Formats: sequence, structure tokens, C-alpha cells
Amino acid sequence: MAPKNFTPALLMLFLAGLVSACGPDQANRSMPAESRSLVAKPDNVSAQELSAGIEAMTSRIPRTEDAFSKVEPTSTFRYFMHPTIQKDALIEFDVSGLSSVTLSPRIGPLDANCLQDPKAGEVEMAYTLDDATQARFTVDRNYDELIIVRVGETKRLTVTVNQGNDVVTCDWFGLGISHVSENATE
Repeated sequence: MAPKNFTPALLMLFLAGLVSACGPDQANRSMPAESRSLVAKPDNVSAQELSAGIEAMTSRIPRTEDAFSKVEPTSTFRYFMHPTIQKDALIEFDVSGLSSVTLSPRIGPLDANCLQDPKAGEVEMAYTLDDATQARFTVDRNYDELIIVRVGETKRLTVTVNQGNDVVTCDWFGLGISHVSENATE
């Protein structure tokens, strides 16, 4: 408890020490949302393309497996998939009748506390076609690649996201989808 004879300046220093003693996660959660600064890199896919991808694929989701939170579309037109230490996040799409799908994986904007930890905001993403693993990628705060998945005659595209390293802090993974191509009909 602070002594009664603290000046306002000393009281502020005392309170700042209490907040910092909570640890960076607790201190950041106690700050008003508008004072948290988030750093976002420019997106490599337009909002219009991501919106079209969500619209084309949402009705094709037969299964999701939630981890830290619910797997669902965000306001930035990406499926939010945050893993935990014990559980992977998963989303499955029915790709029957499609020829290809372009995936745009990325870590969402990071606040100052996340940016201080070089291991924060890193996951491993894998995708399978009809249960056969096709590829694995480390997606971190700097990842900015598109992945073209040629689905051919397969029926299911499954994307799984795990912690990637020993830290799950700020693993704010978002899966964007664009350029959904249907098979040509004759």
C-alpha cells in the first residue's frame, strides 16, 4: 500500500512499478485498448480478394477444431486460428469441383509486448489433401508469401496450425484465401 504522504509524481511511479511487476501480459491487458499500439505490415492480398475468398469457402467448411479461441472469420477476412501448447487449430474445406486455392497465411498485428519477444508470433502451418500431408511452413511475423494449392481430384483441404516453437504468446495466425478457381467444365 502506498504511504499517504506520496506526491502525485511518486504515486504514479509507485503504481507503474506495481503494473510492471504483474508481467508484460498482465500490464498490457490492463491498458485501455486504444493505448495499445499494434504494428501491422502491409497485406499482400487486397481486402476485396480476401472477402471473395471467405465468401467462396465458408460454405465449404465441414469441420473446424478450436484451440485458444474459436476458428472463425475476422473483420480482416481471414480465419483466425490461434493454437495452444496442447492443441492445434484446424480448418477443413471441401474442395470438390475446385482446381486450386491460394492461401495467404500471416501473423496478425503485434503490440509492443509481442514485438519484444523474438519467439512470439510464430506458428507452424501444414496443409493436407485427403489426409496426405503436402507441405509445412513456419509462419512468423515476417512471413509474406502466397501458397497456391492445386487440389486436382481431391475432396478435402485441411489446414492445421500448431505453436511452432515453445512460445504461444501472440500466435495470432490468420488464414486468408484468395483466387479460388473452379474446375473447367466442358
